[in-house]
Amino acid sequence: MRFDKFTIKSQEAVQAAQTIASRNGNQELMPEHLLSAMLEDSEGVATQVLEKLGADVGSIRQELERELDRLPKVTGSAPMGQDSIGQVYASSGLQQALRVAEEEAGRLGDEYVSVEHLLLGVL
Repeated sequence: MRFDKFTIKSQEAVQAAQTIASRNGNQELMPEHLLSAMLEDSEGVATQVLEKLGADVGSIRQELERELDRLPKVTGSAPMGQDSIGQVYASSGLQQALRVAEEEAGRLGDEYVSVEHLLLGVL
């Protein structure tokens, strides 16, 4: 995975997904975290695309929250200033979604993986 081939916005989406996973106490980074991160921005590309397709983005966000709440949580104490769950690892599902996003970018003749490609990878 070459993150230098991701646009700034798509890199930010992956970082936001890591933050969501960490905040929820999830050690494994899932496609659900990435989709949730992309939908946090109500003016973002992912939200706009889904709305144009007729999707109820509010309902999708609620369902994502329920799914994220069901994921296993890691708790514990850590040295001061460090995240209590430590490293967040990409699940095989997320790795597959990122591979699909890269493939879609290549198939469409795009040099960089954008949020649109990430959305295609997650869906």
